[in-house]
Amino acid sequence: MQYTDKDLNTYREILIQTSAHLTLDGSKIKKGGTKYTQIITKLFSSGTGVQLQTHNLVYWNDPNELVDRLRLLLASQSAGNTGVSNEILSIFEELYESGITKKIPNV
Repeated sequence: MQYTDKDLNTYREILIQTSAHLTLDGSKIKKGGTKYTQIITKLFSSGTGVQLQTHNLVYWNDPNELVDRLRLLLASQSAGNTGVSNEILSIFEELYESGITKKIPNV
């Protein structure tokens, strides 16, 4: 399958934001598999882009910021990343508590 540079940059950003490419302790990039050898090694060949996601607090003053982050997380989840559900739920709860949404969907 062919990927455009835009596709790869978007995927790299998703990986950086969600840490889906890192081991559970977040100390190194997961190895093995076709995706690793054909894509991830090229995106992070110099060792850059490793960001640890540990108990991040997200401050916002514009609900559009939350919605943008939510869109990114939902795209990541639909691409197979199972580690973003808690943050998705947190954003939905924040939008609900702020009165922006009327209901928290089943995620």
